[in-house]
Amino acid sequence: MDREGGLSKRAADACARGSRRRERLLATAALATLAVLAAGCADSTSWPQPTTEAPATITDRSRDATDTADFLRLLFVPSGVVPDRLGLPAALRVFATAAPFFEPALAAAVTADYPGLVYRADQDLVALRCSPPTDGGIDPVLASWPQTLKAIVADLGGSYSCPPAEGSPENEVYCIASEYVDTADTVVSATIGRALAVGMLLFETPERADVVRRRFGMYPAFSGLGFAVKGTGDGAAITAEAALRRSVVPEYLLRNATLADAGCYCLIVPPYDGRDAAPLDPAFVAQAGGFGSCKSVPRLERAGQATSASATT
Repeated sequence: MDREGGLSKRAADACARGSRRRERLLATAALATLAVLAAGCADSTSWPQPTTEAPATITDRSRDATDTADFLRLLFVPSGVVPDRLGLPAALRVFATAAPFFEPALAAAVTADYPGLVYRADQDLVALRCSPPTDGGIDPVLASWPQTLKAIVADLGGSYSCPPAEGSPENEVYCIASEYVDTADTVVSATIGRALAVGMLLFETPERADVVRRRFGMYPAFSGLGFAVKGTGDGAAITAEAALRRSVVPEYLLRNATLADAGCYCLIVPPYDGRDAAPLDPAFVAQAGGFGSCKSVPRLERAGQATSASATT
């Protein structure tokens, strides 16, 4: 009887100590939460609103171009050049990435690095945020090799047949793309490897490489995995391990069109000290940019903070 009573008392004491500890932890957690909320109220721009969507579903949706309608495209152009199209007149397709991957905003130089661009401090920065209409013919596709090869066939099919005419690298590109068949395989590396092998043929000669660069914006740094390879704008050699590790943001091919037809807001920011570290906020592009035409702003800012962004066409 005494033994059972002694055990019950020790158990009760332990339970009491545990309860007091939990109360202290809960009180500490409550104070921390209040501190975070207070800081957020004091400076809401320092505390981005939490998303209700899991990163996994955001990434999953981004892999389906039919379920993606919010694109970001960056350009660096000499002063005085004002784009009115997504790309140069000779381009059939251009690259863009997914705008939601850059919210909250990153520094301009960091943003440019993710899609494999070289940040040009000496040139104007052009930022496009585009939401193409579904029936506008922009035909966004995830820039994987299977989808890219289909796009090449669709875009060049009305001009060429196979076998290619002698001395026509564009015809060669068309025939290489049209011969690809995406076959299923239980060995995933094997089916991906076949697509990569066909893609490599497009860069096998300088003439073909020039075609895919001019017509489709594809440089040797293009992986064909549907992800841009971060930090490859300088054209330096890179290992497979590094390329796969740096494959972070999705990339798409859009048909070249006017900014209006592509549903784009556009702003131009001239060089200034600190532009590389300034936030490139996709929401600011839509807020301060012109729809269907580019507007100039003196500085990059966060959306809602635009105090000096009186835009001029």
